[in-house]
Amino acid sequence: MYSFVREEIFSYPMLQWNQEKTFDAACKKVLSKKAILAYIVKKTIPEFEDYSVR
Repeated sequence: MYSFVREEIFSYPMLQWNQEKTFDAACKKVLSKKAILAYIVKKTIPEFEDYSVR
């Protein structure tokens, strides 16, 4: 097997893991904002639809 092919095969899972880790960190950062989380809760949970996000 060619060395560049072997390196590509073995480095792919690490690349994918790094992308998932970065995506997870970005999601946590967005969801840590109370204003954004309040809007999501208001729009997705029927019990909170009458509440103000302010």
